[in-house]
Amino acid sequence: FYTCTGLVQIPFQFLLVPLILRRRGIVASLMVLPCIHILTAGLYYASGSGVIPVPAFTIIVAANFLRIMISETLEIPAREMLFLPLPARVRRKAQALTGGMALPAGQGAAGGLVALLMAAGIAVVNLSLLVAFASLVWLMALAFRLRPLYQAALVKSLKHFSLDEVSMLRMVENLDARPALKILISDARERVVGFTLDFLSRMRSLPSGFDERLKALTRHEND
Repeated sequence: FYTCTGLVQIPFQFLLVPLILRRRGIVASLMVLPCIHILTAGLYYASGSGVIPVPAFTIIVAANFLRIMISETLEIPAREMLFLPLPARVRRKAQALTGGMALPAGQGAAGGLVALLMAAGIAVVNLSLLVAFASLVWLMALAFRLRPLYQAALVKSLKHFSLDEVSMLRMVENLDARPALKILISDARERVVGFTLDFLSRMRSLPSGFDERLKALTRHEND
């Protein structure tokens, strides 16, 4: 099982992950795993309820395969990139807190909750509804809470030039950076606008919505 998973991970990580991160953005990449949890939890519940003629074990194996593949190839790189806009000192603490404390604590709490629910007589198939609900809450938090916070942190870091050039290039090429670039290119400080134009010139394709702003800049008396 793990050999097959590893063989699939290699081409996925090197061929598809960079494309997904660049075209869909960091936050959307983080949404893939909870979507998979919702889908597989629904399939498991349907199988356990006799709605679909698929063995529950097959769904469990498929769910574990997708979880391992996505978490190790897409989730971890996206999560690491999420911390890049933060100042270096804060970034190191946040990464240590997330990977060293929050993740193991969350896994332990989830295991304890499952044990308590099973001890209370809750059927295993019904636990899939809890997984689906928790994943939906996770998905909503990413979409409506994390995305604006990330974009605000990115604008702040870019305005103060607190990222190194390589990190800046990695940031501005993903979809979530587009709103930040639109804010920066409208900044009153010429240095910030010049810096934004420089990075726009290095991008593989000009993001949509920048044409009118660029035309306005070319008509500006100081340009």
